[in-house]
Order: sequence, then C-alpha cells, then structure tokens
Amino acid sequence: SQVPVLNQPNKPSDNTMNQSYPCSLANGLLCATLLSLGYPAASQAEMTLHADFDSASLNVPQCEIIGQTITLVPRATFPVGWRANKYLPLSFRLTGARGLTPRFEVNAPPLEIGAYLGGAGFQAEHQFLYSYDRENWIPFDNHQVDRANYPPDIAIPDQRYQFSNSSPFDADTVYVSSQLPYPVSRVRSLVDSIASHRHVSPTRGADSDFIIGHGAGGVDELGNLVPPQEILAFRITDLTIPAFAKKKIVLACGQHGGVTHLSPVLEGMVRFLVSDDPRAAVLRDRTTFYVYPLLSPDSRYGGYWRSGPEHPDIDYNRVWSDPSGFTDLTIARDSMVADTGGDIDAFFCFYDVWGLHEDLGTTNSASTYLEEIKAIWASRLEVEVYTVDPTGPVPPYLEEWATHPEGLNAESAFTPSIAPSFDLGRYQAFGEALAVALFNDLPDQSPIPSDPEITSISVDRTHQSVTINWTPVSGLAYRIESSPDLGSEPWQVTQWEARGQSTATISYASTGLPPRMMYRVLGFDAERGR
Repeated sequence: SQVPVLNQPNKPSDNTMNQSYPCSLANGLLCATLLSLGYPAASQAEMTLHADFDSASLNVPQCEIIGQTITLVPRATFPVGWRANKYLPLSFRLTGARGLTPRFEVNAPPLEIGAYLGGAGFQAEHQFLYSYDRENWIPFDNHQVDRANYPPDIAIPDQRYQFSNSSPFDADTVYVSSQLPYPVSRVRSLVDSIASHRHVSPTRGADSDFIIGHGAGGVDELGNLVPPQEILAFRITDLTIPAFAKKKIVLACGQHGGVTHLSPVLEGMVRFLVSDDPRAAVLRDRTTFYVYPLLSPDSRYGGYWRSGPEHPDIDYNRVWSDPSGFTDLTIARDSMVADTGGDIDAFFCFYDVWGLHEDLGTTNSASTYLEEIKAIWASRLEVEVYTVDPTGPVPPYLEEWATHPEGLNAESAFTPSIAPSFDLGRYQAFGEALAVALFNDLPDQSPIPSDPEITSISVDRTHQSVTINWTPVSGLAYRIESSPDLGSEPWQVTQWEARGQSTATISYASTGLPPRMMYRVLGFDAERGR
C-alpha cells in the first residue's frame, strides 16, 4: 500500500531571496504510520529552496515541495516579445537534502526547450546539474519529459520536465542549475589570477584593479536587491613591442547575463593567450587583445536571461546604437571605443544562444580561421561572421555595431556558439582552439626577433657627435630613439639606419652636445610593417 505525503508549502508573506518553503513529516501519527510500514522517520532537516546568492534564479515563492517531489517555477525575467516568459536560466540551492532522492519537476514551453535546450526537447541531450561546492558539477542520473496522454508526434502545450538521481544526496546542501554556472565572482577570480602576468595590464580606462565602472544595480521582479557589480577590462599583449605595429582584437562576453556557457570559452582563450605556449607568444607579439569579460554583470548576478534589473523588458542586444540609460552597457561601449581608438581588426562576441549545432550552419567567410575552427569543432559549432554597410545607420546589435565606423570599425565580427555541456574542460578547450585558429591564420608565424643590444656609446666633443654601436639582427632596419629625461620627455625618433647596419653617428653640431641623453635602438621589420 502507498502512504500519501501531502505537506503543502508554508509560504511566508515577505518577498526576500531568503524565502524558504519547507516540507516536513511533522505529524506524529503520520510518522508512526510510516515507521510501521518500514519507512524511515523524517529526522533530517526540512528540505528548503533558496535563491540568495550570485547568479541564482528561481521563483521561490511559487515553488512547491510535496513529500520528495519538488515543483520548480522559473522566473519570467524577460516579459516581452516572442521570448516572453521563457524560463531560463534556473539556479538554486536546496538544503535539508542529505539522504534524500527528491524528484524535481519543471514546466517549460516547448519552444524554449526545443530552441535552446536540446533540439527536440529537454530529453534530447539536456541535463540539469548539481554540485556540493559550486565548483564541481555533476549531471543528474535521470531526466525525461513527461509525455503522458500525448502521442509522440503531437507538440505538448505544457511539457513537464523531470530529473532526479538514482541514489541519495551525500550532503545537506546541494546546488542545482539548468546549465554550467559562471557567477560574477568567477569573473573577478579569473582577472585576479592573471593580474600579475607580465603581458596583462588594465585597459586605458580601467583602474589598477581593472575596473572601468559599476552597474546601476536595482531590484528584480520578486523584490530582491541586485547590488551594483564591477565591470572589468584588461589587455593582453607584449608591451615591449610598439602598439602601432599590432593588430587589435576585442573579446567581449556577457551582454546576456543568462548565457553563462560562453564565459568558460572566453576563459579558455584568455588562459591560452597568457600561457607559455610559443604560439601564444607570437599572438602577443602581433596583437593587442582588449578583453571585456562580462559586459552586464548586474544581469548575471541577478539571474536574468536577456535583460537586466535596470531594463527588464528590453533585450540588451538591441540597444548598442544608443545605450543611454543602460549604465553597464554605456560604460562598456564607451570604454571599448576609448581603449581601442574606435578602430580594430576583429571583434569576438561571446554571447550566442544555447542552440545545439550538429552542423556548421551558414557563414559568409571562407577564411583560414573558419576553416581551422571547422576542422576542430565541426560537429558542435556555428560561427557567424558579421559585416555591415558602413554608410547605413548604426546597428543596435553588438556584433554589428562593432563593424560600423561609428562603433569599432572592425573588419569583421565573430559570434562563436557552442552546444550546452556540463564539461568545463570542453568549453575551455574550445576557447583555446579559437586562439590556436587565430595563430594558424597568421601569414607569418615566426617569433618577432629581439631588439638589438647596444654594445657601446662614444662621445666626440670635437665634432659634437655621439656614436652608438649595437649587435645587428638579421633582416632588420634600425630606429634610434633618444630622451633627455624619461621622467618628463618621451622617446623621440632621432634617426633611422638601413638594414645590415650596426653603428650610427648622431650629430649635435647645430645645437651643441646635450648635458644628458639616453638612447635606445629598436629593430624594425619593414616587410611586416612593424
């Protein structure tokens, strides 16, 4: 026989993120009945749902816990258009879970399931994840869509997705997420972990902590406070090589707070670029990478999908032609223009949707870069390449705005998208593959020769001249620069010497010898234009 356990949630009247909705076997008679039937007594803590942490997203007041069945109600964070009330993402904490095997259920419109979480529906490939420490994520054992009373070929108007484990939880506190999380705190941790690298520095508009500004914060639709978050930016390049000789590439991520799985892709690319791999060194020689790892951190922290607390009813990828009133996007947009001079070579937009791409889809580029990506990720990748009419109006989409002359004037913009996964290493490997593909697209992959070394400086007071000797480097011409005081005077180009030379005489006959002068000799590769 079956004993029903029907404990309705006790919903508090407040609307804070600390809301909890317990389910317990408090009735003594019922406990005694369970024991007599061989069921264990409910001595552990009550199961409770929480959404009070960085990037959490769940409509806790509407959720129900009945016995060990937990009905989840996602937040409707984007209330307009065809995407209205599509329920992504989901991320929450469950306490009182030790020793239990609860079954989770969530209703979701089939459009959202099919378009973003597995093609034909949740059951195709999507798996919810759980973690005890928010670092190591494990897919649930069981996941299915309840199609009861519906023929297989009929669309279900309201699909109930179910997931559970086959064995009890090992800890009291369990974190659950519909996708691999990447909270705001992890973005800061990434920046801190590379901050001391000799080839990493703040962008022009960032302070010493890599902060270019803060979001406005706000209050979400449930009345929960979203505090203003840091907006970060940094450069990756070899600063010993003049900037004028380099390509400029912008890497931007996170304008849609709910698209978390592209953040570890960006992380993988960044970690490769600061690595000791010889290919990374060549890329740093030839390129300045401007990295904006989370364009809308308020949206990510507040658990939003396509919008944010400042404008919950507007898609954050529809306003880049004029983001006035969008604090975080305005700060990021202005910083990208100021940092790069509004003229770059390529733009990578890490934001695309959750779609499963079994083939490559369509692109309008046949570059070596894309061919390399196809070879590595042919079964799970779509790369769209954007260019716009430079005489037309400024586009509202980030990836198109970046190619417009009034944006960043990029030669092209890429939006790589990858299928959802619970494997962090897979995402990071994809990011590394993007960097390797850039290296493979270089026409010249040889390392930049080191600058020549000055061997002697001699002063001829009779002829009022200075002679500088250096060790020549094969294939380079030379630029001699000087400065009387580096504290107040920048380096000035004094003269050029042709390829193959190893000495230069600088005449001061017209001005007289300066009392003090510093010199340096830079190698210049005319064929590479640097």
